[in-house]
Amino acid sequence: MENPEKNIDWDKLIPKLEDLGSDAEPGFAEYSEEARQLRMAREMRGRLSAGAPDDQFPAEEGWQRFRENLERENAGRSKVRWLYWTGAAAAAAIIAVAGVRYYRQENAPGKVPVAVAEHQPSGQVQIKSSSGKSLVLTDNAQEWQPGNGTSVSADKQGIVYSESAGAAVTMDTLVVPRGNKTRIQLADGTVVWMNAASRLIYPSAFTGPKREIQLEGEAYFDVAQDASHPLIVTAEGINVEVLGTEFNINTYSDIVYTTLAQGKVKTSAAGKSLLMQPGDQVAFDRAAGEMNRRVPDMRSVTAWKDGQIYFEDIRLEDITKTLGRDYDYQFRFEDESLRQLSFTLDMPRPASLKAVLEQISRTAGDIRFRMEDNIVYLSR
Repeated sequence: MENPEKNIDWDKLIPKLEDLGSDAEPGFAEYSEEARQLRMAREMRGRLSAGAPDDQFPAEEGWQRFRENLERENAGRSKVRWLYWTGAAAAAAIIAVAGVRYYRQENAPGKVPVAVAEHQPSGQVQIKSSSGKSLVLTDNAQEWQPGNGTSVSADKQGIVYSESAGAAVTMDTLVVPRGNKTRIQLADGTVVWMNAASRLIYPSAFTGPKREIQLEGEAYFDVAQDASHPLIVTAEGINVEVLGTEFNINTYSDIVYTTLAQGKVKTSAAGKSLLMQPGDQVAFDRAAGEMNRRVPDMRSVTAWKDGQIYFEDIRLEDITKTLGRDYDYQFRFEDESLRQLSFTLDMPRPASLKAVLEQISRTAGDIRFRMEDNIVYLSR
């Protein structure tokens, strides 16, 4: 680089961005993400031209960073936006989406320390059987015979029950600690995606007129259809009765949310019942004993099951509760005002919490994350 301190020449850079639509970069106009990057660059030109010299960055280096980050953006298609509110008025904010950096990355105040080792979740997914046996899941494929005639196979993809004729029925419990997720196929073919900090109690084989299971935490169900044997899920005071359908239950808070993706279900609680249609969500307030129907953002309900992190204009305090559960971390706010910042976050779920924090940090330069063991401290 001939002159690393030369301020960026926007009159030259913007035409370069527009040239991305040339033969050298076919299809540029077809993708809204690239067009958005160009609009962002134009806006940044105006902001930087009005700012102090320290807010600018070298032209050649800035251009190279832009191209590299644009390629990464197109590969991952992840987005981060942020809204920053103080009182009733919105403070001015610059939206940065892993593209043009308007400050030097190495000096970004919110950058997460790279040298800090990631905390590993302390618990492991396991099955506990009423027969007294248990199975701890590992990365290796396992075959388990709990002694009741049932065969259980488990690997990285999840757990599968195979019912054998004449098998004795036991009540099994699937325990999914913080920092873990898994999937289980029950003996009737019903598939259940289990979120972190959740527990499912179910029979090793289904007999009788009803299929009954219990849930704590959050799970997404794809129920095997059996018109003569309805499935009943009991979750923190609410009963959901289904024949064959897909739905999500979330019991993490004092309000239990049941969200229907396909089919029909009847939810019952506190002497009341509601018949749900696809796209409905029923919120049951356990303390008040009230049920209310609403229409949710389905993406926000099912993203966790699909391996995505998705928050739409959510307070940072609430985001950290979810991230803490997903990655088995505790969050501590050293600056209480940070709790009220609202973010929109949309990205594939990475294995590392640090990768999520860095995405947030890049959009809000005045937030600092410090990781010590299994605690994340937030400050300015």
